[in-house]
Amino acid sequence: MRDQDLARREEVSESPTMRELAMVLFRQRKVFLGVAGLIFVLATVYAIAGVNYRAHLRVMVRRGRAYPPVAAQENAPPDFSRAEVTEEELNSEVELLKDDDVLRRVVEANDLAAHDWLRWLRPHEGQAARVERAARKLAGRLEVESIKKTNLIAVSYGAPDRNWRRACCGR
Repeated sequence: MRDQDLARREEVSESPTMRELAMVLFRQRKVFLGVAGLIFVLATVYAIAGVNYRAHLRVMVRRGRAYPPVAAQENAPPDFSRAEVTEEELNSEVELLKDDDVLRRVVEANDLAAHDWLRWLRPHEGQAARVERAARKLAGRLEVESIKKTNLIAVSYGAPDRNWRRACCGR
């Protein structure tokens, strides 16, 4: 009886060897390949769809100056006859926010051209081409539209990287 207890302790305390683990995997080959394939597919889907950070920003457009206009008289009242912003002016502001020069400045100011992970495939590409590529990428993910019947512009930007999102919308 005592010999059986000692034999049982030895069996329980023994950890499986690599050969025994390999035998289990070879016996259950279909299950192993199915699980490995499923993990690979899920990892690929996550890499493609992945996490997408989204930033939203609203800009109020209003007519005004930092300094009052200069008038001929000393205490002339300011002219507030055209205080409201027209739809054409609002659409002009929307187009200015989507302008290539503005987007290039954002890319250069935040060094977003350096975050392209495919740049190693293009070693002879110049800095100007990298900035242009990053500006096009930024323009593709940027949504700028005027909100109807208001003087607001809605800016929305989605990116898989927080740094790009912060650089674009400042959040």
